[in-house]
Amino acid sequence: MFTGRHRVYWKASVPAMGLQTYYVANGFVGCEKAKPTRLKIFTSSSNLSCLAPYACSNLEGDTAEIRNRHQKLTFNVKLGLLQKIGRNDGSQNVVGEEIGVYSSSGSGAYLFKPVGDAEPITHAGGQMVISEGPLMQEVYSMAGEGWTVMLSADEGKVIEVKGGEERR
Repeated sequence: MFTGRHRVYWKASVPAMGLQTYYVANGFVGCEKAKPTRLKIFTSSSNLSCLAPYACSNLEGDTAEIRNRHQKLTFNVKLGLLQKIGRNDGSQNVVGEEIGVYSSSGSGAYLFKPVGDAEPITHAGGQMVISEGPLMQEVYSMAGEGWTVMLSADEGKVIEVKGGEERR
């Protein structure tokens, strides 16, 4: 699950209609030290691997949440799928996310002709990682064979969804 790659997030101040340059450097004097995120991991395997310098723990329970100042996202841990979105005013939308794939040999640029119904590609027992940092919280889910989904909530109003097929 761990690729050896890291993400770097920082808060930026840019004047209106302006431009600002930022440098990423290792050990530059006068810079604030990076704060590694805390990782919560669900995996169907029995061993939990965690790379230094991260603090890792097991993800317990059937659901997990990430939040920002405006919204709370609730996930099904075993499937790694989004269940609902709650807002600070108490309202909520039940999402009940599903991911499926259609089979089609007759489709083209402007024509979609699926053969049968969509087949679900998510299965219980995958892997899910919640990354909790000072500026961002992310859920990374390996929802099915070769499929990944990532949702992130920054400290503002933005909820970003990325997903796709991992070709190996």
